Amino acid sequence: MSLKKTIVKNISLVAFSEVLSSILSYVLIVLVARLLGPEELGIYSFTFAFAGIFTFLYDFGISYFYITKVSQDRANARKYFGQYASLKLVFCILTMIAPMVAILFTGQEKGVMLLVFLAAVSLFFQNYSYVARNTYYAYQQMKYEAGVRIMERIIAFGLGVTVLLQGHGLFAFLVVLVLSNFFSVVLSIYFLRKLAVPFSLVVNVPTWKMMVRTSWPLWLSTVFLTVYFQVDTVMISFIQGHEATGIYNAAYKLINVFSKIPWIIILVLFPVMAEAHAKMSKELLRGILEKGIQIMVLVGIPLVVGITAIAGNVISLVYGTGFSGAVLVLQILVWATAFLFLGNMAGWFFNSIGKPKVFTWVTGVCLSLNLALNLVLIPKFSYLGAAVATVSTAFLNCVLLLWAIKKEGYSLTLFHLSVKPLFASLVMGVVAIALRDVLHVFLLVPIAMTVYVAVLIMVKGIRREDIEGMA
Repeated sequence: MSLKKTIVKNISLVAFSEVLSSILSYVLIVLVARLLGPEELGIYSFTFAFAGIFTFLYDFGISYFYITKVSQDRANARKYFGQYASLKLVFCILTMIAPMVAILFTGQEKGVMLLVFLAAVSLFFQNYSYVARNTYYAYQQMKYEAGVRIMERIIAFGLGVTVLLQGHGLFAFLVVLVLSNFFSVVLSIYFLRKLAVPFSLVVNVPTWKMMVRTSWPLWLSTVFLTVYFQVDTVMISFIQGHEATGIYNAAYKLINVFSKIPWIIILVLFPVMAEAHAKMSKELLRGILEKGIQIMVLVGIPLVVGITAIAGNVISLVYGTGFSGAVLVLQILVWATAFLFLGNMAGWFFNSIGKPKVFTWVTGVCLSLNLALNLVLIPKFSYLGAAVATVSTAFLNCVLLLWAIKKEGYSLTLFHLSVKPLFASLVMGVVAIALRDVLHVFLLVPIAMTVYVAVLIMVKGIRREDIEGMA
């Protein structure tokens, strides 16, 4: 199979599993919001945000080392897997214990503390499942990743809907998430047999040191990103309370669904870019990067324009009138997605060519700005201030990384790639605004998408060879 068809096949598999799992996850969030209200949604969001801040401990960048080595030579899977799996287990245990200890010193109610304990255990299993799943990425065998992701979400969805509808509340719901993530560990390890990579735990301190020493710059960028994506929720909870957190996260969780899109592309393209770099093929690497950027632009721009136009309709449909404050939050936050689409693609490009320090430097600068803006804006403007801080930081992240790519010698025709999708998106936005008070969202969205694609084809924003290349 050609490289192009392999990429398209893997993107399709990951996209299908990601879209399905994201839909199921989001339906669960909507049920929590509708059945339990803004305050309980705020508590749920706080527990996972608080536990999630400590997830920077679960990896220390060693997954980057492992995926890169195995992408370059699959024989390295047997060579490094045992050491990788054992060291990651140590880090995941630390990641689970840290929030359990930290929450004891926050003054939160005992019920909230218990929920943080459950969230930490759930994240432990989720994080450790990537020991096997990162092997799938390196082998470019995304069907196994799709299988694990879909099965875990089906279990979480089925049991989660049951306990919520029966009125068992957040405690029972988080127990369900613990069980579903435990299942993902078991299934992901089982699928390793298909790749002839036996699961093992090997203690090899010199190899551990080498992994960490090689990967710490990427780990540091992961620290910055983890704090960046969780700190706003935690700060709103402490400063403004759980109800304000619930309003903010009603919009933020919806944005999270769309933020899966760049990761689908990155998970597929990262091993391919690493392989191209190993073969010293700069032109191939530039072509892969530009194709990734093009996909981000084609999807990101209409998403931003469309959500901005119909945010009120979406919030009303999904959450009801009790979350009307989330409309403006959504209209602000959605602009961060366009910048994150491009920024994530650019950042992981540097990881693929063995220069993770660039990504680390940029994320460190952006985290500093994000913390400063949140400290200033949240006390004055609550969740709206947090939304502005997120967008401002995402914009700076995108600009700095694209500038760094240019300095690296990989020129990208970003304006050329963006102008036609932007025009098609604006036409779509005008149509959406004209029809949003007349049509239901379920009719409005496909009409808007059809308008975007039709205009894009008319202005030759997507070429026939692009479509044929995906066949």
